[in-house]
Amino acid sequence: VKQAMQALIYLMDMGLIHRDFRTTNLMVSYRKADIQVRVIDLGHTILAEEHQCRNKSAVVRCNWKEDEKRKFDWAPPEVKAKEPFMNFSYPLHSFDIFSFGVLAVQLQASGMQQARNSVSRLMGNDQSEKLSGKLAFSPQTLIKMLGEASGRPRAQELLEHLM
Repeated sequence: VKQAMQALIYLMDMGLIHRDFRTTNLMVSYRKADIQVRVIDLGHTILAEEHQCRNKSAVVRCNWKEDEKRKFDWAPPEVKAKEPFMNFSYPLHSFDIFSFGVLAVQLQASGMQQARNSVSRLMGNDQSEKLSGKLAFSPQTLIKMLGEASGRPRAQELLEHLM
């Protein structure tokens, strides 16, 4: 988890928003006793520049249409909304921090449906939500990560919380 957060900090320092930060885009490699996590699939990554926020180009814009078979759990609600259209919200770190919050819940849940239910409860500010794993994020921290874009903590704050 710490390495994944460090990767997000690196991307943010480079002025990038990953926009596809989820379990399938984390690659874990083992070398002897050393475990390394790498973030892969930069296909949805965009520059964190103001003109990209409302860029409707098919190259930049993601299609967040959900149905029973396709769920974009890692995409924050503000970008899945039809109006106002946006590729990301401010502050610039808010998209990937939301995705990281969903990832943290998924890693602690016993299945995808339980993770979706937990995310929904946390987004509703349910501080009584209990997760079985121990990723060091309190329900209060997860609520901030999954809450309004303007209140999401910065990646550096979360990394310090993990240390």
